[in-house]
Amino acid sequence: MLHLIPFVLGGTTIVSVFCLSKSPKSLLNQLADDNEKLDNNPQTQGKSPLKQRSLDLLLSVETAYQGKIQKYIDPLLGQSRHQHLQEFSSTELRQLSKQERVANLQLGIGGGALASALISRFVYAPFIGVTMLFGMSDLFSFYYTGYLEWKRTRRLGSIHLACIYDGFMWLGGFAMIGSLGLFLFGIGLKIKAITEARAHKHLNDIFQLQPDTVWVRVDGVELEIPFEKLSIGDTLVLHSGQVVPVDGKVIRGAAMVDRHVLTGEAQPVETTVDDQIFASTLVISGSIDVQVEQTGTETTAGRLGAILEENSKYEVSTTLKVIEASDRYAWPTLALSALSLPFIGSARAISIMGANFSYSIAITGSVAMLNYLNAASENAVLIKDFKALENLNDIDLIIFDKTGTLTVEQPKVERVYQFDNYSEAQVLAFAAAAEARQNHPIASAILAAAKAAELAIPAIEDTHYALGFGLKVKLTEENKTLWVGSARFLEQENIELPAQFAHSSQACYAEGHSLVMVALDNRCIGGIELRPSIRPETHQIIQRLKQQNLQLCIISGDQTAPTRKLAEELGIDRYFANVLPDGKAELVERFQQEGHQVCFIGDGINDAIAMRKAKVSISLRGATAVATDTAQIILMGGSLNKLPELFGLAQKFERRLVQNLYFTSGVSILALAGIFLGGFSFVVTESLGFVSIIGALAIAMKPVQHALTDDKELKELDK
Repeated sequence: MLHLIPFVLGGTTIVSVFCLSKSPKSLLNQLADDNEKLDNNPQTQGKSPLKQRSLDLLLSVETAYQGKIQKYIDPLLGQSRHQHLQEFSSTELRQLSKQERVANLQLGIGGGALASALISRFVYAPFIGVTMLFGMSDLFSFYYTGYLEWKRTRRLGSIHLACIYDGFMWLGGFAMIGSLGLFLFGIGLKIKAITEARAHKHLNDIFQLQPDTVWVRVDGVELEIPFEKLSIGDTLVLHSGQVVPVDGKVIRGAAMVDRHVLTGEAQPVETTVDDQIFASTLVISGSIDVQVEQTGTETTAGRLGAILEENSKYEVSTTLKVIEASDRYAWPTLALSALSLPFIGSARAISIMGANFSYSIAITGSVAMLNYLNAASENAVLIKDFKALENLNDIDLIIFDKTGTLTVEQPKVERVYQFDNYSEAQVLAFAAAAEARQNHPIASAILAAAKAAELAIPAIEDTHYALGFGLKVKLTEENKTLWVGSARFLEQENIELPAQFAHSSQACYAEGHSLVMVALDNRCIGGIELRPSIRPETHQIIQRLKQQNLQLCIISGDQTAPTRKLAEELGIDRYFANVLPDGKAELVERFQQEGHQVCFIGDGINDAIAMRKAKVSISLRGATAVATDTAQIILMGGSLNKLPELFGLAQKFERRLVQNLYFTSGVSILALAGIFLGGFSFVVTESLGFVSIIGALAIAMKPVQHALTDDKELKELDK
């Protein structure tokens, strides 16, 4: 309970400033803005010392208050979801948005108002003056909010009825009821703020994450310099395991480069002199010198970041549909109140506005949303944007990225070829010996196959890269040299490829597979065919989604053959291959123009623009930072297992909102009947309003245990 003292004191301190201000809402926003700018520009210009000290004191109090709310209150509104969101933040306390800061301040005002009202009622009656200060500041804030809503929508809504009703309530002396309403409003605003999109980083910053230092070659000598001093035309030296920080052209050496996060290609690409290389790709093996052509925002990845930043500025609705629907009754309610004024008096006429309990939907709808978001989070699904859960009910088309979403990064050994007098087991064992100390996906696939076959791995003496396309090692016992790598690697080592290689490689490449060659003692003895590995849960998930009458599609930056083969294997009719990042976004827009409601599921940089365009975007834990930042929903288990149940959860949430609407509507009808037929007064009507809120809260907070696992049909499918 001691932790609550700073909240009340903080709210009281801040509201005292509000009461001396002409525009409390403006000051509230100004406080949030100033605090956001404090770290970037602590020194302000043109302010008197006294005014500056006063502002600094106010900001320090507000900062301490915000920290206490974030540390002690936020976890109470969903511990699991709070931890998941914190995972995507680089600091102990995630940076709050302006909306969250304003909501926290409003919560403090509401808490202060309720506390002062209780003190005046049961302890010290003159304290009612403090309560009225809170009330007047609330009225100013409420009216300002109503003005902004009118300016935005140009139509009358529930907020405007509440402005009239609250004015009568506070000016009529109903301070206790008004303070309770103010506190509930603060809770509703707080819940709404924390259920909107959070953990959102600046996308350009993600694309521009760079090493502190890099190595460059100057006059044949390698020198380490700060990255910011790297210039166009410099020669950048890159080795195995490094992420490429620039766009450029290879001028020396060779390497295997993983480009799937940028282009969607499933297999690493052989890169040598005169080939282009791009920022955000990964050097798997080899060593290359790159002539720098573009850095920062001018790289391909940087330009994608700029496009995403631009698309992130579009305005979206941040109101639940059921709340938007309740606004339709604003004009009829106002008209009924005005027409009945001469017959039933001002108090009962104003009570008609209070009988429209749509404002309780705003509170209880947010509580229901938080309840379901927390239930999802406890089942390893992080819903960052509350609108995504509601929009899932409209989705009729799911678009999957192929590489990294339907498949995993590590390929699988499809087949072992033998070209000499060695068995398949020996070829695989020799390849595993060469790759034993490597940690890239191809090495992991070969080692996993050898382990599954329980093969004895020959010992090796030393390993070195040869031009980046393969490995050259010395076998300890046989004292022979072993080569493992691409066909180009063997040719560069003057090792002749057997005649049957042409047929085998042609069939392999036609399927979109890769081929690792194995040579021993200057003779090619075999090859290992690797294919993309489908996620183990994918087949079952696809079938379950089809049973939910959802259309499915694959879009990939990979070649046509592997994309077509995957689509056929999964029973998905529509697929698109060789699609660039902007092409994916164009396809999403085309489908939506045709009337589809699209959900895009991806994991790479090349998926981010399409994810931004889709109505709902989903990514997986472990995906690129750009994808998880862009996505509205993240599957924290790192798999697709929870995807079908997620759509079921959205349907349950919609039913819960409808139940809530029916209940509050029933109470509204009862209140209206009482006003006209039973002589209900303002106090009785307000009491029914609180009954409406409490009943709706009971519905909203109804437990959602096993929300993502209790579907009997899905359990049967799992079996």
